[in-house]
Amino acid sequence: MLLGSITKNPSLLLQLNGQPIERVRSYKLLGLHVTDSLKWKEHVSSLCSRATQRLHFLQQLKRAAMSSEDLLYYYQSVVRPVTESYASYMAYQSDTRTDQTAGVHPETGVENHLRW
Repeated sequence: MLLGSITKNPSLLLQLNGQPIERVRSYKLLGLHVTDSLKWKEHVSSLCSRATQRLHFLQQLKRAAMSSEDLLYYYQSVVRPVTESYASYMAYQSDTRTDQTAGVHPETGVENHLRW
């Protein structure tokens, strides 16, 4: 995998053991989408899509009259890990901001660890 703009240096050809290294625009490495421009957009879009799918299923479970305890368990074990992988980045970015909030959501009782 070689990240970088093809237009800046199209003649650059790297080889490893005689095999050319493919130049790509984006690559998923350890669950993180890395792009040649080093922007977060593709990674965040992927996380939002995954979280939306899981929240939709949570809504279906609620409509099926699943107990609140089971819904909370599903949220904590399936939905929350996806959203927290992005939250760690947001927490890092917010360290420079002065207005930080944290608390518990009034309806769900789920803790909010994000600092804005």
